[in-house]
Amino acid sequence: MSPSITRILGYQPNDYLTGPDFWRQHVHPDDIAEIEMKQGDLFRNGANWMEYRFRRKDGSYCWVSDEQYLIRDEAGQPAEVVGSLADIDDRKAAELACEAAQVELEKASRAALEANEAKSVFLANMSHEIRTR
Repeated sequence: MSPSITRILGYQPNDYLTGPDFWRQHVHPDDIAEIEMKQGDLFRNGANWMEYRFRRKDGSYCWVSDEQYLIRDEAGQPAEVVGSLADIDDRKAAELACEAAQVELEKASRAALEANEAKSVFLANMSHEIRTR
């Protein structure tokens, strides 16, 4: 465990390795089921990449990107997991803002189309009224 874990999550490297449930207890409850399903990829494919929320030592959650690679021994048995964890809070915030802007754009687009349709109906009705008088 790298000392950079302290900068990212606030834990000392030894804190992270205190027990087998440390990681699971700190993953956001809404993310745990999907993440546990993806854990099998590490042993099937030799690699695993996940994004999830992890509780920092101060109690706040941050988005992390977690890449893991399985190292096997000469007999093909799992020997070690090597990986990296990166704080992706800023990127996730930008993605969420972009998604919210897209929703607003779609709403505005629908409203503009509805207004255009109403205008067309109005003009058609007025044209008919003028012609039939």
